[in-house]
Amino acid sequence: MRTLADLRQGESAKLVQLLVSGDEATAVMEAGFIPGTVVTMMHSAPGGGPRIYRLEGAEIAIRVELALALRVSMQEERARQEAAAKAAGVDLEAEAAREEVRRF
Repeated sequence: MRTLADLRQGESAKLVQLLVSGDEATAVMEAGFIPGTVVTMMHSAPGGGPRIYRLEGAEIAIRVELALALRVSMQEERARQEAAAKAAGVDLEAEAAREEVRRF
């Protein structure tokens, strides 16, 4: 299973498991990292520093070591995005192809 640290900039996933305990688990959950929450990787600091994630409308920076302890499911979030896009009449494959072209 993937972790939050595996997300690339702009990718979203559903948080499914916290591999932390005690005070650290409490702090993580108080910050909003609760299983079932959709998290988007926004930015990464140069040199492997903290990463900034968006969840519930807030942007929160966490250490890479902590991000490695937060398991996510890309499949559930992808299915949700596909269903929403289909309902809105958006072709996700065409959008992804256009984004790939923009990178070059």
